[in-house]
Amino acid sequence: PGTTKYSEITLKRTLSPDKAFWNWAKSIRDGKTEFRTDGAVLMFDISGKTIVGNWKFANAWPSKWSASDLDVGTDDIMQEEVTLQVEMLERVV
Repeated sequence: PGTTKYSEITLKRTLSPDKAFWNWAKSIRDGKTEFRTDGAVLMFDISGKTIVGNWKFANAWPSKWSASDLDVGTDDIMQEEVTLQVEMLERVV
């Protein structure tokens, strides 16, 4: 009973040339688009061929973006982290 509350979703990946998230965030900042969107998070097995988890979310918007520090003294790969606020989360698989 009562109102359901969903936690935020935090996604991490190696920094990539894919600018889809960046373009979405920029369009929100520029006031060119509705900032909420629906989507899904798919989790694959180690082979990358079989889906072992699938979550749909609704009315999500980015609340935080960060990247790991640039350090020329290490060969660590840069990571980026995105935090999404969601209004609905549903496990499909």
